[in-house]
Amino acid sequence: MSYEIAWFADDLLHSFGLFALALAVGGLVWGFFSLKTETAFSAARQAALASSLDLAIMGAWGLALTQFLQLWAKAQALADILKISPFPDFLDTQVFQIGLMRALLAAALALGLMWLRRKPERTGRWVGAVALAAALMTCGAWLVHGASRMENRVPLMVLTAMHQFGAIVWVGGVIHLGSMWRLGRRQAEVARLWPSVLARFTPLGMAAVLILLLTGIPLGLWYVETWQGLIGTAYGSMLASKWVLMAAALGLAGLNFAAARRWRRDAGAGGLGGIGKAIPFYVESEGTLLFSALFVAATLAALPPSVDLPDQQATAVEVIEAFAPKIPRMISPTIEEVRQAEADPGVVARTESTAEEYWSDYNHNMAGILLLFIGLLAIAERTGKFPLGRHWPLGFLALAVFVLIRADNEVWPYGDLSFLEGMQEVTTLQHKLAFLVTMGLGVMEWRARNTPNPQPWLPYVFPALCITGGIVLLTHSHAAFEFKTEYLIEVSHTAMGVLALLMGVGRWLELRLDSPAGRLAGHGSVLSVVLIAAILIFYLEPPA
Repeated sequence: MSYEIAWFADDLLHSFGLFALALAVGGLVWGFFSLKTETAFSAARQAALASSLDLAIMGAWGLALTQFLQLWAKAQALADILKISPFPDFLDTQVFQIGLMRALLAAALALGLMWLRRKPERTGRWVGAVALAAALMTCGAWLVHGASRMENRVPLMVLTAMHQFGAIVWVGGVIHLGSMWRLGRRQAEVARLWPSVLARFTPLGMAAVLILLLTGIPLGLWYVETWQGLIGTAYGSMLASKWVLMAAALGLAGLNFAAARRWRRDAGAGGLGGIGKAIPFYVESEGTLLFSALFVAATLAALPPSVDLPDQQATAVEVIEAFAPKIPRMISPTIEEVRQAEADPGVVARTESTAEEYWSDYNHNMAGILLLFIGLLAIAERTGKFPLGRHWPLGFLALAVFVLIRADNEVWPYGDLSFLEGMQEVTTLQHKLAFLVTMGLGVMEWRARNTPNPQPWLPYVFPALCITGGIVLLTHSHAAFEFKTEYLIEVSHTAMGVLALLMGVGRWLELRLDSPAGRLAGHGSVLSVVLIAAILIFYLEPPA
């Protein structure tokens, strides 16, 4: 396994590890504050708590597994770089020792949660589970950026651990809240607990967000330091992306809070009708955005902070130029010109850019034109005056084929590498994932819009794949070291990743909510398509 693939796998495992941590520790906190009572548990509350603890147990075991797999991925990366086995030296590193301890603590927490689930009315078992969760969170502090700093090490570690705690309580609480709603759809007794649980979760969620803000602001100021560090580095742009996702999630939480207050005041005893019907759907979308933010957080952990790259920060003018309108490149260089440019970097073809850069520009610009055509057809369909517009998802099939053929010139049909050989490169792997996602978008959405009486789940494939594509774009990387040139390429992918997530969430809300709120969310989804198309059309790689 190449080290790039191993690092990419490590980033994904870190993301899923954070999600598992939110399920486990966030679920434990959620259960204690939202479901535990001082008196005997009712049958409904006991069923809800048992379901929540089952989810937390799954998260704890999942964290233990991902932590072990991360150690394996790191060992694979070191073996590929060093060309020798990293053992036994790797066993003496802090990364291995803390990672192993964290995996064992996660397994211990899983066992503690299983013990708690048997008799959740016993306070002593809650104390034991909380102690294990606290040890797990403390252990993780040795795996953050602050642990490697020479100055202010302890304050940065403490702030980061608290920041993580606020995030997992918020994320975990929202996920467990959504899980309880699904359980309530099957058990009427659990559904009747919904108003009281919402009321008890609200102050917990607000406290988690407050912790997140109070710790995130000083961390951001320390690691980013300047305005240029925020807009001119990969670390800064990913941090800004996380802020956008968190702000969108907070906006949904605000809508949820307002709807919940009106519902409890006007119709709380009558079931999830009227205003209350929208509450679970806001929770779903809020959880989706927070889940995506965990991937951004994991990517941040793998990037050097802006403060460590003072000489490689792009200026505001350079970043604006990356998004500024430009004439798209409509003619592709030949593969022979690209090969010549790769062999002799001094060769210039047609413009001041090399043929290799021109090839990439053409790919992005043509993909943008195809996506703009898709977006305009989708807008035409929404007017109700262009019936053929319902076939707009077929445009994604053309886009998928274009990505498959053109994205990697080293791989068949242009290059000498076979399909499987090309998959050893992380960017090629990501491009193939993009092909699969785009193909799925086209096929499934077309079927959902043009098949009489489609399966109820079919329309939801499109937003799910949009969210998957957004996550792939946010984890897209062009270089192991974030120099300014690589960042000016990557910043457009970061923006498109955020827009793809918003596109998916907008479409999800359109399907779930009644008009006019649902239709407004759908307009936002289509607008995201057009904005992504504009970024691609104006894409231009900076000279290396």
